[in-house]
Amino acid sequence: MGSLPRGPLVKVGGHTVGYEDLVWAGISDGSWDALVRWCAEGIERDREGWSSDGDVRRAAESFRRQRKLEAGEDLRAWLDARSITLSEWESHLRRAVALGEATVPSRPSRLPAEFPDALRVDSFCCQFWEREAEQVLSWLAAAELVGEVAPDVPELDRLVEEAAQDATAEIDADGIDGHRLRTTTLLAWRGAYETLKEQIVDDSTMAETVAGRWLDWSTVSVESCHVPTESAAREVILCATEDGLQPQEIADRARGAVELRTVRAAEFGSGVAARMLSAPLNTPVGPVRDDDQWSVVWIRHREPPDPADPALRMEVQEELLAAAVKRQLSGREVWLGPI
Repeated sequence: MGSLPRGPLVKVGGHTVGYEDLVWAGISDGSWDALVRWCAEGIERDREGWSSDGDVRRAAESFRRQRKLEAGEDLRAWLDARSITLSEWESHLRRAVALGEATVPSRPSRLPAEFPDALRVDSFCCQFWEREAEQVLSWLAAAELVGEVAPDVPELDRLVEEAAQDATAEIDADGIDGHRLRTTTLLAWRGAYETLKEQIVDDSTMAETVAGRWLDWSTVSVESCHVPTESAAREVILCATEDGLQPQEIADRARGAVELRTVRAAEFGSGVAARMLSAPLNTPVGPVRDDDQWSVVWIRHREPPDPADPALRMEVQEELLAAAVKRQLSGREVWLGPI
């Protein structure tokens, strides 16, 4: 097949977002180039035999589990909806395994002959359309909330030119005027999103949000003694409280391990978090279930959340933005194609 999906993808109110819009969004944020490079390098590595059958089977299981496609008919329906054959899907898995966590190089000067087909498949299997649709719909929601923002003309010119010159984007040169109009709209939505981002958090909102999340966002510096069972963790507490032993001494005797870390109290769950923030410093708290092992924790230092912390402010900003977008879009999307 080779050709990228085209046409309308999702409607919200009187607005329609198409696959072409998402390619442009990907060009503007760099994710399109990242996909192109991933696909091209994956083809080359697969040719060189970087993937094993066992690794590909495990990749297939992970792919199906993440998308809830464990049943064979569910997988076939998912692939059919995207016009992807089983063989094409398996080729994608081989590319994914061959690449692994490798750093992907810049685009090659000449793309492989099978690249167009592979790019179409990878655009779905790597969830490009899903991520970009979420982003563009967030821009649209913001534009409905605060109004469109006139785009910067030099940036508009640059992006239109960049998209027109990128052969992988399959932009029709004869339709460049329509592409410019559409790009103008998308940039206006993106500008609205940036405006909403700046407006959504003021000092009073920040203070109120932090106060409501005080338990979750307080940080604690802890020294943990990890042991394999709950009964062993209770023995650790006895050694600390009755014998006055320190974590490393106990770990040496119990064949455990000691770890120092600073984390948010919420990582321990609400019940344990409250104990972390109320227990006296340098006293053991536990037993605490920690994945497949148990721990006893000594609180060495704790810090309440600071509304003036720039990183925390950014987190609150993103959280409130996501909530505002979700409310605005709730129940209004009409999907016209697969992602």
